[in-house]
Amino acid sequence: MLAQRAEEQGARVYRGADVTACAPSPGGWQVAVSIGGQPSALNAAFLVDATGRAASVARRLGARRVTADRLTGIAGFFADRRDPAARDSRTLVEAAPDGWWYSAELPDDRLIAVYLTDADLLPKGRLDVGYWQARLAQTTHTRGRVSGGALESLRAFNANSSRLDRFSGPGWLAVGDAAAAVDPLSSQGISRALESGLQAAQAIEQYLGGNAEGLPAYARWLERGFEDYLRRRAIYYGWERRWPDSVFWQRRQ
Repeated sequence: MLAQRAEEQGARVYRGADVTACAPSPGGWQVAVSIGGQPSALNAAFLVDATGRAASVARRLGARRVTADRLTGIAGFFADRRDPAARDSRTLVEAAPDGWWYSAELPDDRLIAVYLTDADLLPKGRLDVGYWQARLAQTTHTRGRVSGGALESLRAFNANSSRLDRFSGPGWLAVGDAAAAVDPLSSQGISRALESGLQAAQAIEQYLGGNAEGLPAYARWLERGFEDYLRRRAIYYGWERRWPDSVFWQRRQ
């Protein structure tokens, strides 16, 4: 739908495109891309980095990623063999001695269970199935939920709280996780990404209209939002007091 609307408005959407370089040019930017493996060059009046935590465009332009923690997720995917009538569509969150878990139903008769802890607390091989299953055995509700399911695969991913050291510059800005990424415990990732997209659109319109205040105002909005998020994150983690000797919980309390 988005691609169709863009086409109707005279814009083009390139799927499977990777940015390989970008440089200022008269009237905006010249962007080198690889589209389906074929090199091409595009011109743009403004650049928006929506590449997620990688922030690949912003980092090419000199921005740095600043992390507030080392949270890492290891997701286990299960074939859910239970009767559909017995399944619970709600997301389950459960604290554990060295991290926490969330689990949820997936639409293809599968179930996901994710263990979140700090990267340096994991064994050298982050996808150690025995380690993951041992941590699962420490749970009560999560273990019960996946009981009877067949573990199909594990996948690791970054889940840390992080942000760019600068969110925008002349002719560019970052949105969503590229600008600032939050802990999954907050359940704010999608809403924050959508809100930042709306704020970014206003900032770009102001910038292209000659209002130099648009981008700094957008950056200040992101800055305030991330600081508020960190305060709320500290409150949420502070509620858990069962494992005072745990390095994971000590770091957050």
